Amino acid sequence: MPSSKSGTVRKTFLEKLYDILQTSDPSIISWNPKGTVILINDKERLSSEVLGKYFRSNQFESFVRQLSFYQFRRTGLDKLNKNPKSGGVQPIMEFINDKFTRDKPNLGLTIKRKTYGVDDVK
Repeated sequence: MPSSKSGTVRKTFLEKLYDILQTSDPSIISWNPKGTVILINDKERLSSEVLGKYFRSNQFESFVRQLSFYQFRRTGLDKLNKNPKSGGVQPIMEFINDKFTRDKPNLGLTIKRKTYGVDDVK
């Protein structure tokens, strides 16, 4: 695992993501019942209450970009979720990576972050 300049071990993005899913309020982010899909139930609260505790940026778009770097993809099955505070509705976003599941966390160790070379940038 990578270590910082202070010698402490830093968690990877995927380890932090797993921690977030295990400890966060499920009305913000959760697993689907099978533990195979990440459900983002409230992206505003995810940004304001959760992301800053784990990452340098609390920007939702940066979080989604990281998911993409680790081959997560949208399921295309987004639903609408009623927001009890505002009374409005917002989409529940679904992300999946077949190697990232609730019940087999070690399977996620095989996921490699995509990197881009100079030739890959258009």
